[in-house]
Amino acid sequence: MILKKIIIKNGVLEKEVDFAKNINLIFSEKNSSGKTTFIRAILYALGYSIPSTKGVNFKRMDFELTLESNNTEYKLIRRNDYMRITTSDDEQGYTLPVDFYDVQSLLIGHKNTDVLDSILGAFYIDQEKGWTLLNRGKAIGSIHFSIDQLILGIADRDASLLIKKLKKIDRELSKYKYMYSVSEYQDNINGFVGNISYDSYDEAIEKKLMVLKMQRYSLSNSLKQIKMVLRKNKQLLDLVDEMKLMVRLDDGSEILVTRKNLAGYQDNEAFLIAKRRIFEGELAECDKKIFDLESQKRDEGKLFDTETLIEQFDAKIKNININAISVENIIKGLKADRKKARTELGNLAKNNNKAVSDLCKYIKKYATEFGLDEKYYSDIFTDDLKSLSGAILHKLVFAFKLAYIRVITDKIGVPLPIILDSPSGREVKQSTVELMLNVLQRDFSDHQVIIASIVNFDFKNKNVIEFKERMFD
Repeated sequence: MILKKIIIKNGVLEKEVDFAKNINLIFSEKNSSGKTTFIRAILYALGYSIPSTKGVNFKRMDFELTLESNNTEYKLIRRNDYMRITTSDDEQGYTLPVDFYDVQSLLIGHKNTDVLDSILGAFYIDQEKGWTLLNRGKAIGSIHFSIDQLILGIADRDASLLIKKLKKIDRELSKYKYMYSVSEYQDNINGFVGNISYDSYDEAIEKKLMVLKMQRYSLSNSLKQIKMVLRKNKQLLDLVDEMKLMVRLDDGSEILVTRKNLAGYQDNEAFLIAKRRIFEGELAECDKKIFDLESQKRDEGKLFDTETLIEQFDAKIKNININAISVENIIKGLKADRKKARTELGNLAKNNNKAVSDLCKYIKKYATEFGLDEKYYSDIFTDDLKSLSGAILHKLVFAFKLAYIRVITDKIGVPLPIILDSPSGREVKQSTVELMLNVLQRDFSDHQVIIASIVNFDFKNKNVIEFKERMFD
């Protein structure tokens, strides 16, 4: 596969670059000039789900990439998740990432998804984590690379069920780990604040308002009852006055019944009036408190600070019922299941597999040339990278990557481009980098090489694409 030209458009800004068939050096005298963004733009134009760099949004940009593969020239036009691919006699539209495998199969001429999933992790080394990605991990963004999956694909062995099982276990394990973290957080906040209420400030106001409104309701009802009694008493007395009732005494005399000579009336009315005034005073005080709290709630609603948000978060976390011991046991079980599934996958990949011997042969060839002891590459499936120094790991990763490219090329028959972002590391001597790049020119002359660097390497017939300040300059 040979990239020929890319056109990147971002509104009125446009970047057009022609690539040479062999060595292309994306060069700038200083960092932060757009080299990494440009490299990622190439991969995005190829159909990969590549994250944008800071200040750049690929989804809002237009890409047109012309390349040649299997003696056919393709023009890839991508805008966000839609891609159109044209040849001299055909044109097809694709939606990414749904049609990712269709796009890659068309360009590569190979349909094994395990191989297609491994290609980017083989030919591209990202400046951030790519020089530490040996045999498993993320190539960039959410795009993973696995030596097991690559070997299975090269050998055409179906491990789809095992891979699905592993992905399911990883998803569940990740969720249970988060759940366990929540239980630890609960322990932390419980131990820190003791018996302090976890109600947020707003919730505390709501509770006070609820209590006050219940009190107001009771006071209002009591006041209504007293007013009703006073009103009925008055109606009764008015009726007594109107009826001109007479009471005959024991001596035969008669007395006119009026409100003034009703026994106990004056005292009862005075009591009811006093009670009414008390309730009216308490109701007025309750209304004032309600008004103040509602005003405070409105004001506080505009001034949520970090502490208030933490209180709200803590209140919700506290109410989640999590059994930490059960979660921990589930995590242990999932880890055991994952280890078992990985062992099965590894055995399926390793046993009677020519791809493994081919890969070991290439790794040994390049690792030896880079001056690495056999102990560093004797187990190509190793997970132990902690013991490797920066310089050793740098050379070992490059040896592995070259081996991956060789076995993939042998399988698909298409020379992949080799894209390196910032091959010079802090712990790597310049002579070592030059040795590694010389191997590229010697053994991978059929492959197009694209290197982004602040070092102007002395390649033969190199095509220098110089960046000044930014990608669109």
